[in-house]
Amino acid sequence: MTIWTPDITGRDGPKYRALADAIAEAIETGDLAEGERLPTHRDLAWKLGITVGTVTRAYALGQNEGLIAGEVGRGTYVLAKRDRPATPGNKGIFRAPITAFERPAGEPEKPSGPIVMNQNFTAAPWVNEMLADAIQGLADPRRLGGIDGYLPSNSLLRHRLAARDWLRRFGLERDENSILIVSGCQHGLSVAFLGLAKPGDTVLVESLTWPGARQMAEMRGLKVATVAVDDQGIRPDAFEAACREFSPRLLYTVPTLHNPTTSILPEDRRRAIAEVAIRHGVYILEDDVFGYVADSAPPPISNFAQDMGIYVTSLSKPVAPILRTGFMSAPAGLVPRLASAIRATALMTSSLNTEIAADLIQSGAAVESLNRHRASAALRQKMASTILGEASTVAHPNGTHIWLSLPPLWTGATFEAEALARGVAVTPGNIFAVGENTAANGAIRLCIGAESDPERIREGLEVIAALLSSGPSAAEPIV
Repeated sequence: MTIWTPDITGRDGPKYRALADAIAEAIETGDLAEGERLPTHRDLAWKLGITVGTVTRAYALGQNEGLIAGEVGRGTYVLAKRDRPATPGNKGIFRAPITAFERPAGEPEKPSGPIVMNQNFTAAPWVNEMLADAIQGLADPRRLGGIDGYLPSNSLLRHRLAARDWLRRFGLERDENSILIVSGCQHGLSVAFLGLAKPGDTVLVESLTWPGARQMAEMRGLKVATVAVDDQGIRPDAFEAACREFSPRLLYTVPTLHNPTTSILPEDRRRAIAEVAIRHGVYILEDDVFGYVADSAPPPISNFAQDMGIYVTSLSKPVAPILRTGFMSAPAGLVPRLASAIRATALMTSSLNTEIAADLIQSGAAVESLNRHRASAALRQKMASTILGEASTVAHPNGTHIWLSLPPLWTGATFEAEALARGVAVTPGNIFAVGENTAANGAIRLCIGAESDPERIREGLEVIAALLSSGPSAAEPIV
């Protein structure tokens, strides 16, 4: 056990941030060497006269910044430089002290309620600091004067140029004139359903799909039919057959890091699906909200179907949900129709949010955020792999969710209930199924990013592992 003990006296800000800063400085100066173990939460709390929760929050901040890691049986240790994300965050770029909006005195530090493993987003302490810096950059009446009125439904050119630069990072080959700004990915999907289909039209979705898309289609009065998938994603032959049977208006798909199965559709299938769509005149609504996760995903399907592909993504997951800023790219001929749908649903997206988003992209902070989210998720995925062991899981090394097939006797619904009774919220697989799907009934989705404290996720995974090894509780007798 290391004998390193920090001195946090005289530092500004809350104690957990002071401790996190002390850890970062000790690593930079070499007082904490690569691979060196940090004291346990309890030991360090006793030495410094602070709560265990304060140490947990400080360690969580260090893990989210890619400086330290925690593993079962090894404790918390300093990451080697080669394993740290190559971002300025390691030097404290987002460490500006924040004294306002801290937890009120006397409020418990440990979160209450179930451990959140049923919501697929990332929570990180440094995000608010990054956003605060960006907001301060807008504190100029002259600058706000340029965005304080009603703007065009497809936003300003500088916003679309920033969006173009962001989308190019994910391989999209379209210019700024094809881009519209939307209020998050969900709004973009709603705009596409409204602008491209009329009540009674058929929408194709994968047989396992994000339920929000299906609900939006049904609320719009659209018919929903399914396309079969395998472990690589949509089968082109199944898409061809569905086009012949249903004469659909559009296909909704998540080709990169599919939700919930985490599959990534290979390039040859993307090309084949584009060819089928062109041949049958079917629009492809491509949801790339998780595209940021993959190091080198195949090009978007929209690149192979320039006249039929509508690409939608968002900054909610790689940057921050609070921005509610997303980007939609469509063939030039469809842009006016989609802009009309934006006017009908929201008039325009928030120009203030879009201005902040553009600043984050142009300054490089959005990319730094993306890298840090991925690094944090990678550490949590390693932790999940260790704790879940031999369980039948599918996940991406940088992803924020896991698709877990359950042992016999379990169903997703019974597992959800048992886990919740033990303080962990998960999502049963049948929620994602369109129609009957036996495989989905015996699976759950686990999300590992929504809790800012990785120790909460560790506790949740340990509960999941224990349930997997024990089986469902016996049913109450019938009397």
